[in-house]
Amino acid sequence: MTLSFFGAAGGVTGSCVLLETPREKIMIDCGFFQGDKQLEEKNDDPFPFNPPELSAVILTHAHLDHCGRIPRLCAEKLRCPIYTTAPTLDLAEFILLDAAEISVHRSKRSGRPSLYTPADVHGSMRHFTPIAYHEEVRVGPDVSFHLIDAGHILGSASIVVRAEGKTIVFSGDLGNTPAPIIRPTEYPDHADIAIIETTYGDRLHHGREDRRETLKAAFQKTINEKGVLLIPAFAMERTQELLHEIDHFIEHQEIPAIPVFLDSPLAIELTHVFEKHVAFYGEKERQHFSYDNFYKFPSFEMTATQEDGRMIEQTPPPKVIIAGSGMLQGGRILGHAARYLPSSTTTLLIVGYQAEGTLGRRLLDGEKRVRINGREIDIRAHIEEIDAYSAHADQKQLLTWLQHIHPTPLKIFLTHGEPTPSRVFAEKVKLSFGIDATIPREGLSYILAS
Repeated sequence: MTLSFFGAAGGVTGSCVLLETPREKIMIDCGFFQGDKQLEEKNDDPFPFNPPELSAVILTHAHLDHCGRIPRLCAEKLRCPIYTTAPTLDLAEFILLDAAEISVHRSKRSGRPSLYTPADVHGSMRHFTPIAYHEEVRVGPDVSFHLIDAGHILGSASIVVRAEGKTIVFSGDLGNTPAPIIRPTEYPDHADIAIIETTYGDRLHHGREDRRETLKAAFQKTINEKGVLLIPAFAMERTQELLHEIDHFIEHQEIPAIPVFLDSPLAIELTHVFEKHVAFYGEKERQHFSYDNFYKFPSFEMTATQEDGRMIEQTPPPKVIIAGSGMLQGGRILGHAARYLPSSTTTLLIVGYQAEGTLGRRLLDGEKRVRINGREIDIRAHIEEIDAYSAHADQKQLLTWLQHIHPTPLKIFLTHGEPTPSRVFAEKVKLSFGIDATIPREGLSYILAS
């Protein structure tokens, strides 16, 4: 058996791993590369494998860096099913349609072919097969798998593969557990080989109470200064968590009900998907939702259309604007950023991971003059960050996931991390388990068993 890493190796994005046995070829994820222009151009590269030869594709969750290239995969005569959970199927359709529309728009501007179209997305959805957590799926005579809850976002999964007498566990992205709304991370109890993400392998998140207090303080500062609170939020999970948190604050009179706008058609559609899949919530949230839809609260407006969006400009401060994209690489947040970041009464609150090269990372790193939508913008706004809103496990949580595996895996591969977090986590693995973890290189294959 071999593992080949075609993305998220030496970096965070572009998830794509191929597990090959003598008879079967299983693809884990097929996601976008995200970050600077050079990295994103890799999405156009030919696949380094033959899609019609795949026996199965398993999608861990619906984030674009895990599912973004699936329509391309299907367009190249993919014959096998794409297995995932029911929420991931519904979420991925909206995520991929949004990516297709962006690709078509960029194609018109640049003259280059679009990566795929909405029609390609609709065609790819015919390959999807929803399965339940713990449902055993047989791929071949000696290969089967099941999913367990990764606790990362709604419907996210880790994958437990049994092949050629070995158990191989792919963590997918692991959650910052316990998290609002969704169930806690589920741990595998056995693995001969473990592939684990290391996005935050070198750091610990702030406590949840610190997170809530920081968010509340940002609201209060905005109210006191009659300013604008900009929150570039990922349309999926982060946005819904924020709405849940704000609803709690208002319900318990911890903050006044100032205008809050969700200015993202994608986030609005995904919030409706969250309303559909309440069965995947944690028990407390399921009970709460039965009598209070926490995605709706006083002074909250969803602005799906451009016409709706004019309401935001016409509303005087103080006000809160939640919009995508989460790394400020596109979307409606850019228009708001250009308008409000030059003001000292604006707070830009970063609530998620910012990849190298993105505008969000550059602002966090302290750049005071940036180019947005063709304009040079001077930054006078306050830039703040709450890393505890990350949907990713931190170093301690990653180690806890490995500690639940008995005995310790024979081989551990570290993926989905920039070089420093991966190296730091490799040292922690060595200290904790006495194993030299492998940080795979993109494009290389590693023998698991012969």
